[in-house]
Amino acid sequence: MTTTVVGATDSPPVRRVELDVSGMTCAACAARVETRLNKLDGVRASVNYATRVATVDAPDEVSYDQLCGVVQRAGYQAEMRTPGSDERPDPDDAVARSLLVRLAVAAVLFVPLSHLSVMFAVLPSTRFTGWQWILTALALPIVTWAAWPFRRVALRNARHGVASMETLISVGVTAATLWSLYTIFVAHPQRLTTGVWQALMGSDAIYLEVAAGVTVFVLAGRYFEARAKSKAGSALRALAALSAKSVAVLLPDGTEMVLPTEQLKEQQRFVVRPGE
Repeated sequence: MTTTVVGATDSPPVRRVELDVSGMTCAACAARVETRLNKLDGVRASVNYATRVATVDAPDEVSYDQLCGVVQRAGYQAEMRTPGSDERPDPDDAVARSLLVRLAVAAVLFVPLSHLSVMFAVLPSTRFTGWQWILTALALPIVTWAAWPFRRVALRNARHGVASMETLISVGVTAATLWSLYTIFVAHPQRLTTGVWQALMGSDAIYLEVAAGVTVFVLAGRYFEARAKSKAGSALRALAALSAKSVAVLLPDGTEMVLPTEQLKEQQRFVVRPGE
């Protein structure tokens, strides 16, 4: 979607372009895309994380492909926004549904995994033949399939030389999993009876429940975030569809502020409550 923007008489003409940006997982992602776009000469961009829309004022010599290329080099996808974009299915709702399925499976497997891991670590006498394989079978679906949304984002960021919260989560879960597998299948703790190695490789060095627990709690947070983002984005898109000139916004301190709709669309710190 493009709009001609008339500036000062001594300024070159610019046009307003709206891009649909996908792949953003947090407000920091929106800030990164906005920073990259604003580095182009003569470009002024604002990226709304809730609606996934980048509003760009660019001179005529900056093409659509250049703008989309900048977003793609930042690690995200962009396409021109069309009048029918708001009528497409809400991607945040689909993400929330997918996260809910992964969360449910991970939570079911996490309960026996946490109990068995603690029991085998605190009471080594309770270990039986094949106990390592039982823990591994319970943990691997959580730290691989359930955690894949974080790993996918972390791998994409790594390809573009950037890091995010997903990078930290993936590194932590992977480190805890690999170390646990090493201690229960390969290491021989009885050979290291003193010092820090005993603390790391002793009978209590089973961290599979930690890796799984981090995955479960992060999945829960991401699910509620995606659901809230879907509701907020739907409210903003509904306001835009109504062509409202202004809207009353509820601030965190409980007061209301009347803002022009265009200004609200460019902000990320306000929350619109559906139905109010």
